[in-house]
Amino acid sequence: MADLRELRRRFDEEIVNGHDLDAIEHWFTDDYVDHVEIPGMPSGVAGVRARHEMLFTAMPDIHITVHDVIAEGDRTAARFTITGTDTGGFMGMPATNGAITVTGMDFMRFRDGLVSEHWGEMDMMGLLQQLGVIPS
Repeated sequence: MADLRELRRRFDEEIVNGHDLDAIEHWFTDDYVDHVEIPGMPSGVAGVRARHEMLFTAMPDIHITVHDVIAEGDRTAARFTITGTDTGGFMGMPATNGAITVTGMDFMRFRDGLVSEHWGEMDMMGLLQQLGVIPS
């Protein structure tokens, strides 16, 4: 099996940086569980696709830089920064045409080279401030 750290990095290169929605279907187990689903979006792999469609529409130049990946057993932990320009409006908010930078960390559980579970946290307060939703 491939090194989990490399799998984790390839995941973001193909899907987020490659803007490849079709790749999503090949990265997840049939029983995938996302422990940080966005309210109002579908669960499972359909939710992953819906979330990325929304992100690619809001920020067509979205890019993720993975700074650290730690692997132990069947899980990875990653620290990353997401950058982009809000030209399409985010989650129903009007576009700001401003640059955003958001940091985050997540855990992924892999089974047979596929993502079976995901947990994550991002600096949503910082994102909302950059989008002008709440004061800095």
